[in-house]
Amino acid sequence: MKESAAKTIHFVKAVESAGEQAFWTNEDGRWATHAAAHVVGSAAAAGKFISTRADLAAGRLVERRPEFRRLLTKSVARPWLGWLLVVGALIAGVLIDQIGPEKRINLLALPILGLLLWNLVIYVGLLVRLVLRLFRGRPAVSRLAGWIAGISRGAVGEPLAGQGVAATFLNAWGHASLPLAGARVARFMHLAAAACAVGVIASLYFRGLVNAYLAGWESTFLDASQLHALLNMLFAAVPAFLAPAVPDVATLAAMRFPDSAGVDAAPWIHRIAGLLALLVILPRLVLALFAGWRQGWLERHFPLDLKEPYFQRLLARFGNEAARIAVLPYSTSLTPQAALKLQQVARELFGPQSDMLLAASLAFGEEDKLHLPVGADITLDLLICSLAATPEAEHHGALIRQIVAATSRRLIVLVDEGAFRQRFAGEPGRLEERRKLWADFLREQSVAHVLLDLGNTEVGELRRQLEACLGEGQIAGGA
Repeated sequence: MKESAAKTIHFVKAVESAGEQAFWTNEDGRWATHAAAHVVGSAAAAGKFISTRADLAAGRLVERRPEFRRLLTKSVARPWLGWLLVVGALIAGVLIDQIGPEKRINLLALPILGLLLWNLVIYVGLLVRLVLRLFRGRPAVSRLAGWIAGISRGAVGEPLAGQGVAATFLNAWGHASLPLAGARVARFMHLAAAACAVGVIASLYFRGLVNAYLAGWESTFLDASQLHALLNMLFAAVPAFLAPAVPDVATLAAMRFPDSAGVDAAPWIHRIAGLLALLVILPRLVLALFAGWRQGWLERHFPLDLKEPYFQRLLARFGNEAARIAVLPYSTSLTPQAALKLQQVARELFGPQSDMLLAASLAFGEEDKLHLPVGADITLDLLICSLAATPEAEHHGALIRQIVAATSRRLIVLVDEGAFRQRFAGEPGRLEERRKLWADFLREQSVAHVLLDLGNTEVGELRRQLEACLGEGQIAGGA
């Protein structure tokens, strides 16, 4: 999927996740679904249906709110900032005086060692980052990367009616664009590093045209033979066509300060230039080419997780495939009326063929006996707890962590207030205190949740609160 198509999809998703508004209603959403299904046909791929539906929805949204066109079409990327970084690195390399006012090159304190070590540290860091990505997923992108790649996490200057949608869209798009942003900024960073090395080489040769540089060495602890070994190790990888070989031990001994005034530094400047070309310029250009290739690939194959509940709901209505909610009661039980209510909500969320799968109630303290329902059609795990119980990290927290670790499905915790409300009907203060206790606890667990009276909450309100959690991971229920 192309980047532009993914951007449109995330824009429509932001509009629909914000709930029904004056410029977009639930009826509009159903129209977009039916129209896209008619256009692509029942045999179309899921991505094609989602993209077509987003195009149709975006067209209607732009007709009603013309200011949204700018939000969709304007790019906030700043590639010029990346090229400015490259040019700045080149100029910095030229302006830096690598040798100093004495015009002497000390072979034991080569002026480019700092630049070489910095690049070697970067190479090791890239390798470590690659390994960590296997375990931690997508890495964070720096502020500079956001500026260059166009990730904006703030609201834009849209009219007030669209302000919430715009901010939601930019936040979601920024998160989805992290891999592409990383590739874009990596390309410029590698080019800048190569440009800095090119600037240093140009500076060395230019200054050598108008200055007489001398090369030598001095040391309290090393002799000529030890220096010869060190220099051979440092310049061993530089091929002969880039720089001459390191001189023999006798020649190095004759270059020792202060007995010698030094020798012509031209061969050593050639060796330094060859070393920079081999260890900095060439690797950085290869890395920049790889980053550019990855950037182009991601622009043409933008990753879109169709397993997200938002897309699953749309696809269930498109393909009439059954999706299920796995309901997991913990230290509580569901009345038949509550079970039927959850079943109806499942159908409203994921389509008329969808259903609810009710697992056996798990007793308090038996977290180790958890058996999660399995199946590709299970879209959501809904853990039911009771407000009457005091939340405990070693029990409720352990169960939540166990569910999260066992499956990649979305998890929502529904805290049923019914029993607590009946017990303390005349003490509203105790209800608010217990609600706050549960809300704070679930926030610490970083899990989406709703707090409500399951028995007395209408189906529409229950669906709305669960849908809010599914849309952007928000916390519903007034917590």
